Amino acid sequence: MPLECSERGRPPTIYRNAPTSLMPSHRWRLPSYPLAVLAVLAVLAVLAGPATAQSAEPTQDPETSPTDDLIFTFTGGGWGHGVGMSQFGALGRAEAGFDHIEILEFYYDGTEVVTDPTLVDDDIDVLVSIDSSTTFEPSGPVTVAIDGYDIGSTQNSLTVTRGDGGWVISDSDGSWCSGWCRGSLLTVSFTEGEPVAVSSGYAYGYGQLQLVPAASGGPRCGTDSDRYCVVIGDMTMQQYLYGVDEIYSHWHPEALAAQAIVSRSYSVARSNQRAHWTSPFELYDYGDQTYRGWMPETTDGAPVEWIGAVDSTDGTVIVHPEPEPGPENTSPEGDGYVITAFFSSSNGGHTASSEEPWTKPLPYLVPKPDPYDAAPDPDGAPQNPFRSWTRHYTATDLSRWLADYPHADLDVGLISQLTIEGLGPSGRIDDALVTLTGTDRTLEVRDDDGNPYGYRFFKAIFIGCQATPECSEIHTTKLWVTTSGTAPPDPDPMATAATVPPIPSSAPAFTDVIEDAYYAQPVAWMVANNITTGTTPTTYSPRKPVTRAQIATFLWRLAGSPDANQPATAFTDVIEDAYYAQPVAWMVANNITTGTTPTTYSPRKPVTRAQIATFLWRLAASPTSKIPIAFDDVSPDANYAQPVAWMVANNITTGTTPTTYSPRKPVTRAQIATFLWRLAANPDAFASGAELPPSMRL
Repeated sequence: MPLECSERGRPPTIYRNAPTSLMPSHRWRLPSYPLAVLAVLAVLAVLAGPATAQSAEPTQDPETSPTDDLIFTFTGGGWGHGVGMSQFGALGRAEAGFDHIEILEFYYDGTEVVTDPTLVDDDIDVLVSIDSSTTFEPSGPVTVAIDGYDIGSTQNSLTVTRGDGGWVISDSDGSWCSGWCRGSLLTVSFTEGEPVAVSSGYAYGYGQLQLVPAASGGPRCGTDSDRYCVVIGDMTMQQYLYGVDEIYSHWHPEALAAQAIVSRSYSVARSNQRAHWTSPFELYDYGDQTYRGWMPETTDGAPVEWIGAVDSTDGTVIVHPEPEPGPENTSPEGDGYVITAFFSSSNGGHTASSEEPWTKPLPYLVPKPDPYDAAPDPDGAPQNPFRSWTRHYTATDLSRWLADYPHADLDVGLISQLTIEGLGPSGRIDDALVTLTGTDRTLEVRDDDGNPYGYRFFKAIFIGCQATPECSEIHTTKLWVTTSGTAPPDPDPMATAATVPPIPSSAPAFTDVIEDAYYAQPVAWMVANNITTGTTPTTYSPRKPVTRAQIATFLWRLAGSPDANQPATAFTDVIEDAYYAQPVAWMVANNITTGTTPTTYSPRKPVTRAQIATFLWRLAASPTSKIPIAFDDVSPDANYAQPVAWMVANNITTGTTPTTYSPRKPVTRAQIATFLWRLAANPDAFASGAELPPSMRL
C-alpha cells in the first residue's frame, strides 16, 4: 500500500458517516485556487501583536508569558469528507418537503435515478476480518464444509484455527477430523434468519460464512500461512443492504429512501470497479460502508423502517451518462453507469468537490452551498451536532503531535505561529499550504512531490489527539485556526460534571439521551463520575455498541483511574500511547481480561453480553452465586454462565426477555451505563474482602 493511501484517511465513523477507505490510493494534482486564509476576522481584529489575516500567531508578550501557554483554537463545520450527500442535509431537505429523488438530484449533479435490476449485482461478498482463529456462536444448526465436502454439523459454539495447510476445528463435543482437517476453503452454512455470531465481527443471518486462506485468497487475505479472510458471502444486494447501518431508522422516510439508493449505488460501483480482483470479496464491512450483519434487538435483522426503505427502492440506483474516469472503471454497457455515490454525515454547510479530499475529478460531485445541512428539526430545535464545532489545543500538545507524526517530519520545535493559504472551493484545507513556525524552524507542509498538502497537517493533529486521553478530535478538514493566550472550555459534557449531583435526576445535555429513558439517570451518573464524556460534546450514542477499548476505559475510570504504571501488555493491537492502553494493561494485571487471543485484545471489536458479564464478575473479584440459570440461551457449561447468574442475583440484568440473555449480542452504550450504575449501588455484589471502586453510589 502506498504511503499516501495509509496517510490520507479520515476520522472514524461515529455518527453514521461514510467510511475511512474512501480516501484515494494515490494523489492526482489539484488545480490551484485563489488564496484563502483560515481565520475568523472578528477574532483577529481584537488580537494584539503583528498577527495578520493570513496567520494564527502569538498575542502574548514572550518576556512575560511562555509560548507553551498559547492556545490554538480550531473552528470548523461538518463531519467527514463532505463529498456527495450529507445525511443531515438529506434529513433537512426531507423535512422541508423534498422527496428522495429531489434530494439525490441536488447532491449528484447531472445524474438520473433509475430502477433497473440488471444494473445491480446480486452476489455480494463482504470481508469481515482477517484472522488466525475464529469462534462461531450459532443460534441454530450449522454445517461445516471444506472444499465443498461436508464434514459435520453442530449447534454448539465452534472454534476454527488455520495451520499446517489445514484446519483445526472443535466444539464442546471435542475436536473434529481427529484433530486436523485437510483442505483450503472452509464454509459455515446456516438457515436464513438463524444468525451466527462471529468472534471477529457481528452476527450474520443471510448468506454463508467463508474462510479463505491467505494462500488462495490473495494478498488481501494476509501473507502468513495461518491467516485467512473471514467473508460473509452469497448474499443478494437486498440482504446486504439490510445490514448496512449508516442512518438512524427513525429519520424521515424520504431520507431513509435516499440513503438506501445511495448505499446500493455505492456498492454496485465498488463491485464494478473491483471486478478484476482475485480476492474472495468485493466489499469491506467498515472500509466501504458500516455493515453490521444481523442487527441486535430486531426481529428480521434490521429496523423495520430501514428494511422498508431498502425494499421500496429495490433495484434503484443513481446513473450518470459519462464514463467514470479511472483505470478501475468496468461499468456495465448501456446509456449510463452507476455512480460511486459518496456520502458523509455532515458537510458543514457546503458540499466538497471530489478534488478536495481525493484530487480525482468526478463530474457529478460539484461543490455548492447546502443550507439544509444545518436545518433545525420541525420544532425549530438544532438537530445536527456537527454543523459547527470548536477545539482548543495548547502549543505544547500541537508541537508533540507534529513531532510524533509517523508519515512525515513535521517537527518544528515549540510551535508559535500557523499560517494556512489556498483553500479548496468549499473551504477545506486538504491541499492548502500550511506553514508552521516553531522554535527550531519554519516548515511548509507539502507532499513528497512538493505540492501543498494541508491534509498532512490535519492528520497529524487528528491522530495525535486520538492518542491523548480526554482529547476531543477535530472532525473534518473544513476548519480555520486562531490563537490566543487562554482558551474557553471545550464544549464537553465533562465541563459541567461538577454541577451534576451524585445520583442525578436527569440526563446531561446529550441530545440523544431522552430525559425519561431508562438509561438517562445511569448516563448522567457516568458523566458526573468522569466515566464518560460522550461520543461528542452533545451525543452519548446510546444505541451504538460498546467497543472493547471503550469498556476497558469505563471500567478503569470506575476503579478510580489507577495511575500505577502497569507493565505493557503482550497485545500487538494495543498501541502503547493509545488512550485505552493503560486501561487494558490494568485489566490484564487485575485478571479481568486475557484478550481475544494470547497476542490480541481487539480494541475496536464490540463487547458481547457474554463478555461484559465476565468482565464485571471479575471486577467484583469473581464472587460465587447459587442462583440457577433461568435463561434458555445460557448453557450451564458456558464459561459465562456463572457471571450471568451473578448479574441476575444482584439485579444487574434481567435479560433481554424473561427467558433469554442473548450472550452473543453486542452490548449497547445504554446497556453498559445501566449495568455499571446498578453495580455501583450494590456493594454486596462484590466478593467478601474485595476493594470497592471509589465511584460506588453508597
